[in-house]
Amino acid sequence: MAVAALSLAGHTIPNRDLVSRFLHALAPSDGCFPSITSGWCFLNAMRLLNEPLDISPRAWLYDEMRGLEDALTHGRQMEWSGALKDMGRLLELCNLYGVDCNLNGLRQVVLNLQWPSGGYGWPGANLLDTEAIVRIYALLHWKLQRSMLKYAHMCENENLGFTLAPEASNATLAVLRAGLHIVHFFGERLRYERVLLRYILTCQTGKGGFARVPGALADMENTYIAFECLRYLGQL
Repeated sequence: MAVAALSLAGHTIPNRDLVSRFLHALAPSDGCFPSITSGWCFLNAMRLLNEPLDISPRAWLYDEMRGLEDALTHGRQMEWSGALKDMGRLLELCNLYGVDCNLNGLRQVVLNLQWPSGGYGWPGANLLDTEAIVRIYALLHWKLQRSMLKYAHMCENENLGFTLAPEASNATLAVLRAGLHIVHFFGERLRYERVLLRYILTCQTGKGGFARVPGALADMENTYIAFECLRYLGQL
């Protein structure tokens, strides 16, 4: 997240050689990572640093994609929000490394998560899951549905910018990023741009990092999320 945030802001990576050595020391000898999250973070950091990989991740990506697709299509017990996030990350990496995944059974799984409001999720529609579905649609080159944008507009809030669901009263930086990404992806205008900017800046702490909500402790992931939000708003 640190490498991604600095790269997004156009800054050089301090102690680059030390970072590179650290990452190479973490590289799995068989090309298989202990989790999708660790693989996604490692491979993206290496890509941003233009560091070569000792072993191709293609076999690992293919196996992970097959396993996740099987779990999704057979309706196994799972935490859906995490599964959708993992699917998006795997698809992103598969596109980067030229892994061809024939996901015939995934479309019906996705459609089963759609609600009359136009949002997606389980056990109900929410902005985070809807944004994850937008990413999946885009990565698989499926035609995006305008109902996704309609749902994002329904989640816009004059006090917070975006909320997790229509009529909800909670927001986090991740929720704001989800709404910003959907609206930005469709090339539409925001209703409460100044409110969004104010909320994001309120999440910044005295040391410069950003927290998930105002008053919380800053961390690297939410600092990166804040950078993404500011980029969408043209304020980075």
